[in-house]
Amino acid sequence: MGQSSGGPVAIQAAASAEAQDYNISALFALHPAGGEDITTAAKVKVPLTFVTGSLDTVALAFQVKQRFEA
Repeated sequence: MGQSSGGPVAIQAAASAEAQDYNISALFALHPAGGEDITTAAKVKVPLTFVTGSLDTVALAFQVKQRFEA
């Protein structure tokens, strides 16, 4: 799980070649803000969920949706 600025870090960890070494079996990105290229999420091979709120002014809903769709 990664929240806010930890969201992109969690995505990077789950997308890395060493993800199995980290024992990552799922990813929950809660209000992921800033960080990695949005296409990094496409490299994730475990189940993943992206969540944000309509009132979040940092992890905007359309940006989180772009990451999910990428």
